[in-house]
Amino acid sequence: MTISASRVGEKLRIQIVDNGVGFRAAQDRSEKAQTRTQGSRTALKNCQERLNLHYGNSSDFKISDRDGGGCLIELLLPLGPLGVQC
Repeated sequence: MTISASRVGEKLRIQIVDNGVGFRAAQDRSEKAQTRTQGSRTALKNCQERLNLHYGNSSDFKISDRDGGGCLIELLLPLGPLGVQC
């Protein structure tokens, strides 16, 4: 797992990269192992909702599979008075 942070304009970009099976493969495996419950993906939904409550449309939260395996999580947070303080 690799975690990196950089400034992109007036935003802080945080990237989390792993080399596992990827988000879709893990999800498919989980669905085959058990019946899907209403509570699934709750943590991801909570992260998105909290970012929206705190930063409004100024933040972004993306999850994607990487070519060749693994996944990438990227957060973009505003810098400044209403954003991240450095």
